[in-house]
Amino acid sequence: MDQQSNQLELYARPAAGVRSAIRHIYSFWSGIEQPVERVLLPNFQASIIFNFGRPHTMQVGSNQNSSFTLNRVAIIGPIKQAIRFQSEAGADMLSVNFSFDGFYRFFNLPVQELNGHVIHPDDLLVKKCFNLLWEQLMEAADHQDRVAIVGKFADPYLKTGDNSLNHVADLITLCQKQLHLNPVKLMANEQRISERTAQLRFQKYVGFSPKEFARFVRFQRVLNELQTTSRLQPDWYDFVERNGYYDQSHLIHDFAHFVGQSPTHLLHELGNERLYCAPYALP
Repeated sequence: MDQQSNQLELYARPAAGVRSAIRHIYSFWSGIEQPVERVLLPNFQASIIFNFGRPHTMQVGSNQNSSFTLNRVAIIGPIKQAIRFQSEAGADMLSVNFSFDGFYRFFNLPVQELNGHVIHPDDLLVKKCFNLLWEQLMEAADHQDRVAIVGKFADPYLKTGDNSLNHVADLITLCQKQLHLNPVKLMANEQRISERTAQLRFQKYVGFSPKEFARFVRFQRVLNELQTTSRLQPDWYDFVERNGYYDQSHLIHDFAHFVGQSPTHLLHELGNERLYCAPYALP
């Protein structure tokens, strides 16, 4: 807890039994009177967001018309653009963030079924149970109790990934480390299927194309560096060269697409104490 700002912001891993499907749980609470802008950065994963305070209007990307009202609970994904909203006194939210294959293993549905839309998670299940889960989380004493409740709730729903799903997950991990690799060609060669079939399978399980993912990973690398760099002016040409951008305008274009800001503007926001920018998950 930050006593000066009266804010609480926490990250936690769930129990070991569900950790392969739920990457991390992020929560925050605000006790200050003045509204604070918050930004949930894109992570290309599906998230279930619980709201225990007043309804919030959440804006996706830079389009003013692309917004939704969060009441109690909603699922959105894959999150491909930053989500911005104002938190007021008493704001209390928790975000359950799936791994790349976690949504499919939990709901037994392709992520592309969401298509970026915001829906109530009970709409995806025969047994309507998320309102009950919301009530249990609302009554929980603290953040750690909520993390334990989420883990206990999720455990019986999780299914073991099939061979195709596991293969896609392994390829994502590999391609995050080696950007030059083409996951579609690798999958097609290893499973002896056409590249078109491999591309459709990739899209089915994780909700985005390999080309989209490669673009995001490149952007993610730059953003991770910005979050750990000093507040001195970075060498943007060095960022361009080391991360595979054609030129500086290419870098600026990607930042505008994912977060609606230029790299310089976002760097300034990351150092702004009045803005809370939820970074990427625990490594």
